[in-house]
Amino acid sequence: MTALEPGVELELIDRAQAGSVDAFEKLVLSYQDRLYRFLLVRASNRADAEDVLQDTFVAVFKYLPSYRRKYRFSTWLFTIALRQLGRQHGQRAESAASPDSIASPNSGPEQVGIESEQRSSLWQMAKSCLGESQFTALWLFYIEDMPLVEIGTVMKRPTSWVKVNLMRARRRLSKELESHQLKPVVSRKEVTL
Repeated sequence: MTALEPGVELELIDRAQAGSVDAFEKLVLSYQDRLYRFLLVRASNRADAEDVLQDTFVAVFKYLPSYRRKYRFSTWLFTIALRQLGRQHGQRAESAASPDSIASPNSGPEQVGIESEQRSSLWQMAKSCLGESQFTALWLFYIEDMPLVEIGTVMKRPTSWVKVNLMRARRRLSKELESHQLKPVVSRKEVTL
């Protein structure tokens, strides 16, 4: 399912907070794939990622009345997911799953294979050479397209920390790619200071 328009999302949240199971189901369908990919590269295996995904949506349902519009819904959701993952696996969850499954579903088979191999190599290298915090910040920035302020909210860090760690993560990943004689990382968007 594609991302919801902000007005539609807020309407669904209001209805879900009022007790509409249908509205909550639409919110779940809207976010489940993105959240699953986010958890898949952090969990020990697919089953753990699925368990954390389910636990996350149970917690979201339970705490939905306390959701404040001051934060984007996605920020609140990813924060809960990270907490659930931390509860299940301790402070540092290791990834056994490959990001192969995050290739664009609208591409042809050949393109899916190429994208899958490139993403897998890049994200596996990032996972191996970066710490969990830098890897998470990089994922939220590039894959989830979250603004710096929201990444800070999800990770419970100041925005300045996010900026510095994104810069350090890109540098470290570029050096690692160069040492393997691969093309250095070129950011698709710049972090404004």
